[in-house]
Amino acid sequence: MITIQAKLTFPSKEDEQIVLDLMRRWSSCMRYAYNRLLEGSSRNTLKRELQG
Repeated sequence: MITIQAKLTFPSKEDEQIVLDLMRRWSSCMRYAYNRLLEGSSRNTLKRELQG
């Protein structure tokens, strides 16, 4: 795996807010999935649940 660190710049505040919202949703989804896995949910069930 290769990791690249970079500073993001946005042409407008609206673009920045869209990316921040996407990052917030992704993080929330990952936390939810991790917690459900700890509770014993199956991976396939979570994949179907989180598609939306």
